Amino acid sequence: MGTLYCTTNEFKSRAIPGSAVANSPDAQITPYLERASRVIDGYIPQEVCLTPLTQWDEAVTGLTADLATYYYVTERLGFDPNSGSDVTIKDRYDRALLTLRDVAQRIIRLNVVGTTNPSGVSKENKLIVVGTAKFDWSQF
Repeated sequence: MGTLYCTTNEFKSRAIPGSAVANSPDAQITPYLERASRVIDGYIPQEVCLTPLTQWDEAVTGLTADLATYYYVTERLGFDPNSGSDVTIKDRYDRALLTLRDVAQRIIRLNVVGTTNPSGVSKENKLIVVGTAKFDWSQF
């Protein structure tokens, strides 16, 4: 298992609807957090910051939770993202992907630190901090 950018407790506190995941075993949730974390890795420009990350802020945790919530409730619980209150789950997922596309295009910079030392780069350049971004997750 790789680095998770959101803990199971953070996921449970952020997931919508929270009651649907509150009693879910961590072992059921972890694969979805793993998947969401790897999706985020895929959007971070590797020439700017290598993944997996060693440090990240609230923005990355929120993105991970939003992606993992969508994966979990649609695949594990059978929620329909196009019906009733489930639309919120789809909206959060869509916003997360749009944000990650902006990260990939370097429109938005996240406050993160990369890990892997690329060959030919001195250890002094190993950790690269990429800007800062402040997100008000309460609006989502």
